[in-house]
Amino acid sequence: MNYWLCVIRDSDPTENSCQSIDTIALNLDPQQVLLELRNVSEVDGNSTVYVAYSGGVDSTVLLHLLSRLRDTINLQLVALHANHGVDLHADEWSIHCANYCESLGIDFRSTRLDLGKFRKRMSESDARAGRYAWFKQQLGENELLLTAHHQDDQAETFLLNLMRGAGARGLGAIQPYTRFASGWLLRPLLAHSRQQITQYASIHNLTYIDDPSNLNVDYDRNYLRHVVLSSLSERWPAAVQQIHRATEQLTQSRHLLDALAKLDVEACRTEGTGFLSIGSQLNVRQLPKLDRPRQVNLLRYWARQNLQSEPGRNALDEFINTALVLDKDFAELTWSNQCIYRYQNVLYLARRQKDTCRLDPVKWDLNKPLILEQAGLKLVPRLVKKSGLSAEKLAGGVTVRFRTGAERIMLPDRAHSSSLKKLFQQHLIPPWERNQLPLIYCQDELAAVVPWLISGRFKAVDNEPGISISIDRI
Repeated sequence: MNYWLCVIRDSDPTENSCQSIDTIALNLDPQQVLLELRNVSEVDGNSTVYVAYSGGVDSTVLLHLLSRLRDTINLQLVALHANHGVDLHADEWSIHCANYCESLGIDFRSTRLDLGKFRKRMSESDARAGRYAWFKQQLGENELLLTAHHQDDQAETFLLNLMRGAGARGLGAIQPYTRFASGWLLRPLLAHSRQQITQYASIHNLTYIDDPSNLNVDYDRNYLRHVVLSSLSERWPAAVQQIHRATEQLTQSRHLLDALAKLDVEACRTEGTGFLSIGSQLNVRQLPKLDRPRQVNLLRYWARQNLQSEPGRNALDEFINTALVLDKDFAELTWSNQCIYRYQNVLYLARRQKDTCRLDPVKWDLNKPLILEQAGLKLVPRLVKKSGLSAEKLAGGVTVRFRTGAERIMLPDRAHSSSLKKLFQQHLIPPWERNQLPLIYCQDELAAVVPWLISGRFKAVDNEPGISISIDRI
C-alpha cells in the first residue's frame, strides 16, 4: 500500500455493530443529507450534484454518504477533483480518486491546475483560489456544489480570522450554504467533528489519501490544528464544539447587522448623474444622520452586495473622514479592482477605470453588439422610431473612439458646437467616467456620446427610423 493511502478497519465488522456505531459516529444518515440539500434547492432525480473531492478522508466520507442516497433518489453525482500538481504523488492521487468514483458508479471530472509562478511557493489561498475558479466553471444555473467542511475546519477558520482582526462577519467563519457562481455551495457536514468523520470512514472501511503536507505546521491552518487547537482541547475538551456554537451566534448577529444596513441603504438611496456606476447611489447628506458604526456597517454592506467584496476597515475609516467628516466634494477609496467615489453629494460604486486613451478606434456597422473588451464595455444597438441616431445617416457605419481631449459636439438647436469637456462639467458627469464613455463618430464628426448625448446633425427626426445604443459593463 502506498504510504499516502489510509484504510482504517473497525474491530467488529458485523452488520448490526456497523449500523449502531454508524449512528454514534456521525449522527447522520443519507436522508439527513438529502434534507439539507432540499433546504437550499429542489433536489430530485434529475438534479446534478457536484462534490469537491480531494480524496482525503472528509470528502471521501461525503461522497460515500451521497452514493448511499441513490437508494432513495436517483441523484446525478459528479465528483470534481483538482490536481494542484505540487506533491510528487499528485497524479497518483488523481488515479486513486478516479478509481474510487468508478467503484461507486459516480461520474468523475478532474483538472490539472496551472498555478504558474505559485508552484514552488504556493500558499493555501493560492491553491484554494485555483480550484474554486475551476469549480465555478462546472456549475450550471442553481446547481449544487458540496464540500466536506466540518466543525474542526470551522474552528480553524474562526481562529485564523480572529488573528486577522475580523468582525462578526469574519468570525462567523464558514457558512452552511452560500451563493456560488450561478448556483449554491453547501456544506452538509459542518455540524460534525473530524473525529466523527474518521469513525465513519473506519466503520465503512473507506480508503482515502493522507496528504503529508497536512502535518506541515509552517502552514497557518496546520499550526492551528496541530498546536493551538490541540492545546485548547486538552484544557477544554469541548473547545471545537463551543467555537462552532459561537460562530452560529455570530452568524445571527451578522444577519441582524445586514438587515439594519439594508434599511439604512434604502433611507440613503438617491439618483446620481453617472452612467457606469454599479448598484444604487447614496445621498451623502443622509449619512451623517447615522453614527459611525452604522456608517461603516452600511458602506461595507453596500459594497459587498454590489461588488462582492468590501474595503478594509482602516481604508474605509480614512474615506469616511475625508468624504463625510471633512465634507470634501471629491473623495476616492480603491481596493483590489473596486472603488467608492464621492462626487458632489453622491456616493458611487465602480470598477477601477481602464486607460481608454490608448485604445485604437474601432469600426462598427451597427448590425450587432460591439464588444470593447479592453474598455470592459459592450455596446448594444436597437432599432427605434422617432428617436436615437438617424439610421439613414449612419448607414455607412461608424467609428468608436474614446476621449483624447478637445472634442466638440453640435447639440440640437445650437448654432455652434459645444466643448464636450464643458458639457461634462455642466451636467456633473462623474470625472472618472468622462474618459470611459464611448464616442460615436460618423465621417470624423462626433455623432454621439453613448449613452448620453446625440448630435443635432445625427438625431433621428419625425418618423425616421432610429438607432438607440445602450451600454453594458462586461
